[in-house]
Amino acid sequence: MNATTVIDKKTLNLQYIIDESGNKTAAILAVDHLDKLLNQLADFAKRVEILSKSARQNEVQKSTSQEKEVSSVSPTETDNRLIEQQINLVTQHYDFTHKLLMELQRYLEIKTEVDRKLHYQRVLEQLKAELQECICKSRLILARSGYSTLMDLEKLEAKAFFIPTPGQTEQVYLAKHLKEQKIADYAEQNEFTYARLEGNREYTGFRYKKTPDKDFEASLFDVFK
Repeated sequence: MNATTVIDKKTLNLQYIIDESGNKTAAILAVDHLDKLLNQLADFAKRVEILSKSARQNEVQKSTSQEKEVSSVSPTETDNRLIEQQINLVTQHYDFTHKLLMELQRYLEIKTEVDRKLHYQRVLEQLKAELQECICKSRLILARSGYSTLMDLEKLEAKAFFIPTPGQTEQVYLAKHLKEQKIADYAEQNEFTYARLEGNREYTGFRYKKTPDKDFEASLFDVFK
């Protein structure tokens, strides 16, 4: 066998993904090395098939020669041993490349999943930016009065009208607190009408004058003091 076709870890320049326990969970291989590896794998498979077929033909030829007692030229014992060694060597390389191919398949699956999550993250970041732009351009935001929503609207200094989620007592409390502070009006879901929005003009929204002693986030938790 030509030495240039022998596959080992050094020529592949393998890198591994290690878990917290120090176990190798996946192998990383350069794309150009992967192409070479797949070509060599196909070549090894052909060699195995050819050598196996040759060995079977030799056995059939030897058996036929013995039955008919006809003298014929057959491979010597040394040739048979050489063929067996070549078959064993190619088989070992084939097993190695097969295992490596399975690891590469796992790596591609992991890479695909990571790429998918990164794509979703980029989409969410873009949507977040577009949402912020819409909020900043809007005269009034109609929203639930959840804590994270209030923090976002306060950061963007938006003007809002709140409808607490039914059954969410903390949202009702926050909406009442904002109403008392003259920041935003609110209405229960079953009581809301479009006309209620007209009365929101007397509320400052989150564009109130901020001072060092006026911490909006801390004021939301005054009820627990």
